[in-house]
Amino acid sequence: GSSDSPLATLAAAYAATTEGKNDVVVLVGHPTTASATTGTFRLSAQLDWAKSATHLVGMTAPTMIGQRARISTATGATANIADLLKITAQGCYFANFSIFQGVGEASTDEQLCQITGQRNYFYNVAFQGMGSANGAGRAGSYVIYLNGGSENTFVGCQIGVDTQSRSAANASIKVRTAATRNIFQQCL
Repeated sequence: GSSDSPLATLAAAYAATTEGKNDVVVLVGHPTTASATTGTFRLSAQLDWAKSATHLVGMTAPTMIGQRARISTATGATANIADLLKITAQGCYFANFSIFQGVGEASTDEQLCQITGQRNYFYNVAFQGMGSANGAGRAGSYVIYLNGGSENTFVGCQIGVDTQSRSAANASIKVRTAATRNIFQQCL
């Protein structure tokens, strides 16, 4: 794609990248939530970010909360996607976008982002998981799951939402299996 003729979906843009070449996928934001066709990239299946040194950057005002370059579930979705984003790649740069899941399905956990990759850098990413009362009420729900992912750095990120009260012991950040040397700086 190009600025005059961008690819229509996040999946198409990701498919056009080459692992290890430092390709960049740009999410073009929209200043309001009124536009149903721009700004939010809607997923109907898990986005598996598996190409190392492939980057994802939102092109929008760099606010810490409510970025208008967004990833979310499909409009009208009735089932949670676990995980909505899975990062198995290494050496990637993620910046200036938000990712949200809050379908409200009562029978499954809301699991936003699992990271098994290493040495990734997250700058100003709003990880907005458990966005529904049902998700916030399930013990298996989480926002970020560092499952062996080590040496990842998070700077100026928002983790979780303040619009839902949690009624179960679940996790904003779940750490397991040698997920060492992860750094969180100036995160909310």
